[in-house]
Amino acid sequence: MHTRVKSEVISLAQAAPATEVCGFLIDHGGLKTFPCSNASPEPAESFEIDPQDHIRALRAGRIMGVYHSHPDDSSFSPADLTYAEEAAYPLFLYSVASDTWREYLPPTYSPALIGRSWVLGLWDCFGIVRDYYRQHFDHYISDYDRDESYDHEERDLIMRNFEQEGFQQISVADACVHDLLVFKTNKALPQHFGILTSPQHMLHHVQNGLSGEEVISGRWLERAICAFRLKRKPDLV
Repeated sequence: MHTRVKSEVISLAQAAPATEVCGFLIDHGGLKTFPCSNASPEPAESFEIDPQDHIRALRAGRIMGVYHSHPDDSSFSPADLTYAEEAAYPLFLYSVASDTWREYLPPTYSPALIGRSWVLGLWDCFGIVRDYYRQHFDHYISDYDRDESYDHEERDLIMRNFEQEGFQQISVADACVHDLLVFKTNKALPQHFGILTSPQHMLHHVQNGLSGEEVISGRWLERAICAFRLKRKPDLV
C-alpha cells in the first residue's frame, strides 16, 4: 500500500473514532483517497457508501479499492466481505482501537495482469507479483508499504520476508517458469521484480508504464541479483 494513502485513511478514521468512516481509493494521476459519506442508519456499527458519492468517485477516476474503519478492534464483518465480493474491489480496514490495518482481496477481484497502468501502491512491480501468485496458485502474499522515494525504511521488508511468505531463495541460473526474479536498479535496495512466464520471457510492470511480458534481454540479466521459488504443494504445477 502507498504510505501516503494509508496515512490519509488512518487520519480520517482517527478524526472520527466513534463511527465507521468510508470511501474509495481511486487512480487519478496516482493513488488517492476519495472520502465518502457513511449512509448507514447505524454508522457506528456498519458502513454504506452514499450512492451519489459512488457516482462522483466513478467520475473522478478509476476505482481501485474501498476503505473503511472500525472503532473497535474487530476484523472484517460478514457484511464487509459480502460487499467486497459483490463489488470485486480490494477492501481495506483500519481498526482505531488497536491501530491495525487489514486487507481483504475477494475471489471476485481478478485484474488483468497484462496492459494495466502504473498505480504505485497497488498496481506496480510488487503488486503484479502478488496478483500473479494469487491468481495462478491461490497464494496470498502480504502487502508492504511503499512510496515514490523507494527509500522508505519499510521497503527492505519485502526482501527480508520472502521466506515467511512461502518462498525459498534460489540462484538466478536455476530459475524456471513461475519463479520470481529480483533486480537491482540505481537505488540501494532491490527495486524491481519480474516473474518468469517462459524460459525467455518475464511478466513485470515498469514504473509509469503498462504491465506486460518482455524478452529477458542481457540488460535485465545483468541486473538480476537473486530469484525466489514458491514452495509449491505437490499438486501445483
